[in-house]
Amino acid sequence: MNRPYATTALALEALLVAKGLTAVLGDLVSEAEQCLVFRLCAPAIAEAGSVLLASVTVAYDAVANGIHAREVTQDLRLRVVSVEQAVAVTADAAVTRELLVLRAARVLGVAIAQADAGDVAGGLQRLKDFPVIPEIANSTDPEVRAARKRIKDFLHDLEERGYNRNQRKQMHYSSYRWTRGKGKPSQEPTEDGA
Repeated sequence: MNRPYATTALALEALLVAKGLTAVLGDLVSEAEQCLVFRLCAPAIAEAGSVLLASVTVAYDAVANGIHAREVTQDLRLRVVSVEQAVAVTADAAVTRELLVLRAARVLGVAIAQADAGDVAGGLQRLKDFPVIPEIANSTDPEVRAARKRIKDFLHDLEERGYNRNQRKQMHYSSYRWTRGKGKPSQEPTEDGA
């Protein structure tokens, strides 16, 4: 199903448990959707073909017509192909967009942490480095471009006015919204307030 960017990515802190990894999504209402983005590092696989990486179980309580516990399990399989076949596959633009926006949010979060720890110059350098990363600089996606512009705006303000409570709050707010899929970078206010 091809969906617009209205679907959201949710970055979660996951809990390692005895038999796997548990992530709590919280409450969803009715037809609400929430995308879960994660990275799974798999060992090198020598042979081509289908490989079982994990089983994903979604457990929830349905509350319509009484409370009923439900559980759905889906195997996560990987189709291993040759290098030549892999090179021919194009990346899903929506997934790439969400990952790059999450990366922008993470850069803001790390820059805030560095500045809070007294390394304002390190935080500024992190913000300077982000827009020139090839994936970011060369992206034509409107949301990635908006995130890049917003980070450049933050950088400009920090260089002009210095790191202060208001700047920290604005950076934290953007990072929070982007990480939790609560808003798109293009919906953020610009430097001129528009």
